[in-house]
Amino acid sequence: MRRILASLALVSALGTSGSALAADPTPPVAPVPTPANDKPLQTRPIKVDDSVLLLGWTANILGIGGEGKTLLVIAGEDGYVTTIDVDGQSTEKTHPATFELGDKDYRIPVKVRDARGSEWSETVDVPKGMKVTVEIKARYEHRGFEGTIKNDTLGCKAKAQRRFLKFEISGADGKAVGNPILLEPGKSAPGVRLKPGVYDLKISEKKGAAYVDFKTAKIDPKESQWRFEVGCE
Repeated sequence: MRRILASLALVSALGTSGSALAADPTPPVAPVPTPANDKPLQTRPIKVDDSVLLLGWTANILGIGGEGKTLLVIAGEDGYVTTIDVDGQSTEKTHPATFELGDKDYRIPVKVRDARGSEWSETVDVPKGMKVTVEIKARYEHRGFEGTIKNDTLGCKAKAQRRFLKFEISGADGKAVGNPILLEPGKSAPGVRLKPGVYDLKISEKKGAAYVDFKTAKIDPKESQWRFEVGCE
């Protein structure tokens, strides 16, 4: 009996200490608390202006004359920056750019960047003792400013103010620009592209199966992401 009690006491002692020995020796890692005022990073929307489309560049040699000095002249417009590479060294000048060269023939890589960031590059030959003038111009087409028309009457308190509207745009010549835009309350029409100018906007309200005149307005887009909204009236 004494042996059995001793054995039970030994097992009990091992069980108590054994649980501690069997435990993971690595101390637990406390979770990192999240600050109450911690907010996710937010990126501000970037306004993209795609109203102007680059059609290409024109490069014309205006003249090659002998003045004793070897000169390269790049004529362009205000805001142009010209970079040339001569004998492994780059030189940058703003419009108008005149580069005085050494007394030898040159074949010079030329790069021109306009105020919008578009670039033109070509190699220009400059004979010894001659002045070469090259005129560079970028050709652009104005595609129009892209904007949004919104029927912002969904939140109006009076039911009669929550209107189904039709928007019709016309130019200075009275001709329609695009198709009529039909908008339910709260709906928007993004991607409306208009070239610079003042436009007449006719707004009609749906009454049954027909539309009746509601109001007129003017649209004068001057930048991309313009907006026109009709609210509670």
